[in-house]
Amino acid sequence: MTLPARPVAVYGLSLHPDALSDLLAAPGDMLDLALARLQDVVRAQVAGGKLRYDLAGYRKLYLGARADWRVVYAHRPAPPGAPRPTEIHVVAMGPRERHEVYHTVRARMGLARPATGPRAHAARSQPPHLRTHTPAAPDRASAAPLVSGIAAPAPPVVPKGPAR
Repeated sequence: MTLPARPVAVYGLSLHPDALSDLLAAPGDMLDLALARLQDVVRAQVAGGKLRYDLAGYRKLYLGARADWRVVYAHRPAPPGAPRPTEIHVVAMGPRERHEVYHTVRARMGLARPATGPRAHAARSQPPHLRTHTPAAPDRASAAPLVSGIAAPAPPVVPKGPAR
């Protein structure tokens, strides 16, 4: 009887020094779950969801029954001489509550925190009168011609074939 082949690691693994502290400070069940999920990521069996905006290039793993914990990582080139050309670099692990883990990632990677609040939102939005909206061109065959601003009635529809 032969045992099934174990999946081989496709990527290397590295951790930000503070991410190791995050892992060790996490509750026991979250630590076990995080290590199991990271093992799946290193074996290329799972890929975390992509983050957007200022955290583009990073990925997140959901942890917990209610997905209330996150592990944030990035793919990056491995150092010279490493057995694999790419590695998974874990940046942070923590609760998602109030986006805490994402703020931690920004701080550790030296990224500026985006402005929030109603004024920042208004500055990023575009007023409706400046939006460029071009209505679709009407179909010339089906459009009724305008006579002095009033639409002419459409021609009657004549059925094909003999009348019954």
